[in-house]
Amino acid sequence: LQLMRSGVLKNTNDIKFFMETIIAPPEPETLRQSLQYLSQLGLISKDCVKVNFSDNTEEIGTLRRKVWETVDGFDGTVFPGDLWIDEYDKSAIHWVVFDQKKIIAAARLGVYFAHEDIPYIDLMKPYESHLQLPVASLNRLVVKPEYSGNFISKSLDVVRVEEAKKIDVKTVI
Repeated sequence: LQLMRSGVLKNTNDIKFFMETIIAPPEPETLRQSLQYLSQLGLISKDCVKVNFSDNTEEIGTLRRKVWETVDGFDGTVFPGDLWIDEYDKSAIHWVVFDQKKIIAAARLGVYFAHEDIPYIDLMKPYESHLQLPVASLNRLVVKPEYSGNFISKSLDVVRVEEAKKIDVKTVI
């Protein structure tokens, strides 16, 4: 309703498109079209950039920690210190979103060729036989709270799923 009142959604075609593809987009291709549409409307304007983690470790690790500290039930003992990083970061593929040369969002994609290498596989033991290799793991997505609601997390999901397709993974978790 707010988008209609503000004039962003101008007619029934805009509303239908928004409801069918942005609220619950069925496929990454549709989602990419949705994001392009939102960008044309001026609702989003941030690009996802693939980065070298070692060049951005401190900024990404700090962003993760700060974002998760705002979540009820956050357990700071899981990753003590100012940076939230783990052993999987070095081998993963990372994307960030910048605003004024500062990272405002980040996400990673890990690709695993053996079940025992998948992070937290012990939690997925009942499903392990369904995890066809290679497995792509989408995780560590964070967006600064003041930027939430701008489809940035969906944009990061799209680029990670597209990358997983390029790598020809069989399962995405």
